[in-house]
Amino acid sequence: MKPILNIFQRNTTAPKTTESGNAAARGNKYGEQIVSTLNQFQFGVEGSAYSVTTPTPGTGIALTIGAQTTFNALAPALLIRNSGSTALDADLIMRRLRLICTATGTALTSLESAIVIDTANRYTSGGLPMTPNNNNTSVSTPSNAQVYNASTAIVAAAVGAGTRIVNRSKVRTGIPVVGDEYVFNFGAEPTPETGAISGTAAARFGCGLGPVVIAPGGTFLFYLWGPSQTAAPSYELTLEYVER
Repeated sequence: MKPILNIFQRNTTAPKTTESGNAAARGNKYGEQIVSTLNQFQFGVEGSAYSVTTPTPGTGIALTIGAQTTFNALAPALLIRNSGSTALDADLIMRRLRLICTATGTALTSLESAIVIDTANRYTSGGLPMTPNNNNTSVSTPSNAQVYNASTAIVAAAVGAGTRIVNRSKVRTGIPVVGDEYVFNFGAEPTPETGAISGTAAARFGCGLGPVVIAPGGTFLFYLWGPSQTAAPSYELTLEYVER
């Protein structure tokens, strides 16, 4: 018989199961069964919420080594691989990617982005590794996510049968401004996205995206480029995801 856990007790022993498998039940102090909706607080309490950030607040990194002016499938700005090896290992559920502009770059006519997912491992070489941190101070379990940014050029493998483009966004219609924030929210409800994407004042730009889940063995690739640029902008970076 599976144990019944108090609703406030963190369950660190409940792995992913098949649909027909038995999972641990949770109850309150009166023995009543609790059915909880999935939300960010639950993810934090159970130790499945992770963040990845640039190491020094206020210091940005270039996400393209060269002055990338077009989409290049082999040169992502950010690559995340799920190193899990079996179907019952945890998925990586993307939640939010935030970029804060720290240097404007040169001669951009717009800032463009795309997101690609793949069932295969697309990482070949390069990239600067980043360390995921659990958002719960009582959890030290390392993440299955292998995260690389392109401040050292990432070389991605060629596209294959499992490659899917899941987002394409025009982030800004001119050169970025120091202090701009570009926020990509995964799983956002399909509501109108309002606000200017042009102008010379620093602003926060929100991009509402569909849900993105990276299964074990799969890859997430984020692309960023600027038509006509001769030098790329730099950014502080925060990535939030759930491993579940």
